[in-house]
Amino acid sequence: MTQEQRTALFQLIADVILIVWFLNRFFARDALGDFAGEAGLAALGTMALKFILITIVVGIVVQILGNVLSGVVNMGELPDQTVDERDTRIRRRGEEIAHWATGGSFVIALILLATGYGAVTMVATLFLGFITSDAIGNIAKLVGYMRG
Repeated sequence: MTQEQRTALFQLIADVILIVWFLNRFFARDALGDFAGEAGLAALGTMALKFILITIVVGIVVQILGNVLSGVVNMGELPDQTVDERDTRIRRRGEEIAHWATGGSFVIALILLATGYGAVTMVATLFLGFITSDAIGNIAKLVGYMRG
């Protein structure tokens, strides 16, 4: 497995962890009424800012742990670091798909807002859309490597 493939795989693992964490945390706090009223929007904003920080930290930690585990499994053998035109095309295609998915999640959030759902639902949809879009892009990269 090349370093590019490892990176996509480990980032996908981080994405899944973040999606589960966000959904769990959001629905638990929403059920408690933490996002109701004006103070609720401030609480949602605070949660969103924390989520951004957590996303960065989880991504870094999963990459480090994944590389350490991979090094142990492969008995210290370094992965192929070569990046050729195929790698560049696969990475760009995955990023393109992720960008389209991000745009789609933004449109879905606007549709929800236009059809009567509140700002809380819109913000939750945006954040879930951002992280899900990254996961979709990483899946596209891994599929690209499988196809060759």
